[in-house]
Amino acid sequence: MRPPFLNNPIILDRVAWSQQRIGRSTTRVRFNLMPTVRRSIIASGLLAFTACCCSGQMVEVPTDKEVRLEISRRAHRATLYHGDRAIRSFPVAVGRAGWETPLGTFHIFQMLRDPDWEHPLTGEIFPAGEPGNELGHYWIGFAKEGNNVVGFHGTPHPTTVGKSLSHGCVRMFDKDIEQLFSHVNVGTLVAVRP
Repeated sequence: MRPPFLNNPIILDRVAWSQQRIGRSTTRVRFNLMPTVRRSIIASGLLAFTACCCSGQMVEVPTDKEVRLEISRRAHRATLYHGDRAIRSFPVAVGRAGWETPLGTFHIFQMLRDPDWEHPLTGEIFPAGEPGNELGHYWIGFAKEGNNVVGFHGTPHPTTVGKSLSHGCVRMFDKDIEQLFSHVNVGTLVAVRP
């Protein structure tokens, strides 16, 4: 049986990157190699990456500079681009009057699975999976304004998607945020337009 990471191009790219980072060969994993050869290349890359992390070195995760997101507040859409080509467009909810999703250019700085949620008005913490947690299973943070952190997340209220009802965050259908989470990285550019 093939290990699932062999099908993940992001992991394979990170392995090659980490090999290069510490001066090892950047041999790309090719799927036409024999399985034992693929496993040994991946294993050596993962060991290299681990050695980098354990030695206390700062490890900068490269991003695909061609991948970016554009949010149209007016259209209630978030569009994922690769270069100039739109790959996918998602309906979203954006911030309501007084809590508008901030305009400008940002970069994703945080990606979490099953995040806790802090209510922006009361400061109350709602653990992942508990009633009252408004984030769903994924969080992609891209902007900070004072104490307010803005990002993409799922919602237990799907009827709010397509409207201006949030406290500034970008709400998405759960299936859409899951898909988006697998296409972006920390460092991905996010442009918010009127």
